[in-house]
Amino acid sequence: MKEIPVPADALAREKKAASLNRGYRAAYVLFYILLALSILALVGLVVVLLVFGLKEGGGVLFYALLGSFSGAILVCSPCAYLMTKALDALLKRKTDYAERCDGEESFFVGDETLATFSGNELVLHRGGGKIKVPYEDIRFFSVCTRRAPSERGEWSVIFEIPARYLSKKPEKNAPPVLVQADAKERLYRTLQNHGLPLLGEQPPKTKPSGKKFKRRFAFAIPDPRGRKRGVFQLIGGFALLVGGVLVAVFWQPTVGSVLAAVGVLLMLRGGGAFLRAKRMVALFDEGFYWKEESYADRVFLKWEEIVSVKKDGEWLRVACAYGAYRFPEAGSFEEIEREHPTLCKNS
Repeated sequence: MKEIPVPADALAREKKAASLNRGYRAAYVLFYILLALSILALVGLVVVLLVFGLKEGGGVLFYALLGSFSGAILVCSPCAYLMTKALDALLKRKTDYAERCDGEESFFVGDETLATFSGNELVLHRGGGKIKVPYEDIRFFSVCTRRAPSERGEWSVIFEIPARYLSKKPEKNAPPVLVQADAKERLYRTLQNHGLPLLGEQPPKTKPSGKKFKRRFAFAIPDPRGRKRGVFQLIGGFALLVGGVLVAVFWQPTVGSVLAAVGVLLMLRGGGAFLRAKRMVALFDEGFYWKEESYADRVFLKWEEIVSVKKDGEWLRVACAYGAYRFPEAGSFEEIEREHPTLCKNS
C-alpha cells in the first residue's frame, strides 16, 4: 500500500483527512447504488418475463426490455463486487493516514483506539483517556489468519497485555488481553527500532505460492440446522416445480416455465446446502483445519504455531502461544496423538 504524505500544517492534514473521508463515503454510496440497480434489474427481468409471457408475442419492446435488464445485471453486479475491493483499499489508506497523523509509530488496535510506541512504554489512547503499559510487560506476536489450508492468509500483529492494565478490577489469574493491529512494514520497523522481539510465524519475504496442502484425515460432523434449511429449500423448490408444470399445462406455458425454472434452481440450491451442511475437522501434513459452512468461521493452524493439543470430553483444545481455540473433537485426537505426540504431551 502506497503511503499518503502527511502535510506538516495541521489545517492541511485536516483537509486531506476530510478529502479521504469524502472519497470513502462516495465509494460507499456508489456501491449501494450499483447493488440496488442489480436488484431492480433482476426484479424488472422477472416482471418482463411474466407480463409478456401472458401475451402471444412480445415484439420489439419485449426483446428491448429483456436485453436492457439483462445487460444491467451483467454490468452492475460485477461492478458492485469490484467496489467492495475498492472500499477495502480506501479504508486501509484512510486508516493508515489517520494513524500517521497521530504519529509515525501509532497504530489502530480497535475502534478509534490507537497504540503509540513512546520511550519505554506503549500508550493506548482514545479521546482524552490514556493507558500506559511498559514494554517489558507486553509480548508481540506475528499471526497469519488462514481460512483455508494454504500458505495464504491475512497477517496481523497481536499485542498481549496483562489484564490489570485494561481493567480496574481484574479477576485473579485473569488471562491477558489480546489486541490486534494490521500488519504493515511501518509496524515491523517500529518494533525493530525499539528492540522489541516479534514472536510467532514471520511474514514471508516473497509472495506465497498457491500450492495446496495434502490432507491426511478428515472427520465430518453433521450440522442439523443447515440440513433443516436445505430440506425446506428442497420442499419449496419442488412445490414451485410442480406448480410451474401445472400452470404450463393448464394455463400459460411461459409463466409455468418461469416458475418451474425458479423451482429447479431452488431445489439445486437446497440440495447443495444439504450436502454442505456439515462441519469438518481435517488433519493435513502442514496443519489442523476446522471447516464451517461460513467461510469467516473457518480456521487453519499450522503445526508450527500450535503449542499443545488437549482432549476435554467431546472438545479439542488447540493452544497457540497467543491464545487457544476450542473445536469438537470428532475422533481426531487419536490421530493427532499418533502423528504429533509431542503436542499432546505438552497438554
